[in-house]
Amino acid sequence: MPAYRRLMGDMNCLEDVTITLLAKGNIHCRRYELGADAEHYGNIFADEAQLSGTFFGDIHAKFVLLKPTSHVHGLIHTKNLTMEEGASFNGQRLDPSTTS
Repeated sequence: MPAYRRLMGDMNCLEDVTITLLAKGNIHCRRYELGADAEHYGNIFADEAQLSGTFFGDIHAKFVLLKPTSHVHGLIHTKNLTMEEGASFNGQRLDPSTTS
C-alpha cells in the first residue's frame, strides 16, 4: 500500500491510500487511511475509510472508522460509522440510501 507524506491535487486509484503528513485535494480509492499526525483538506470517496488525524471535508464510504486521535469536520455519507472513544466529529452523518 503506498503511503504519501504529502499529496497536493486530486487522486483516482484502485489501490489503498495512506496519508501520513498532509493532503490537499479529493481522493478516490479502495481503502483510505489518515495517520494520527496527518491532515487532509478535501473529500474522500472510498469503500473503507479509517481516520486517526485531522480531516476537513466530506467522506463518502461504505464503512468509516474514526480512531481516538481523529478530528473530523464535515459530512460523512455512510451506512456504517464507528467512533472510538476520544474521536472528535464536528459535522453530520448522512445515510446515502436516504439522501439524494
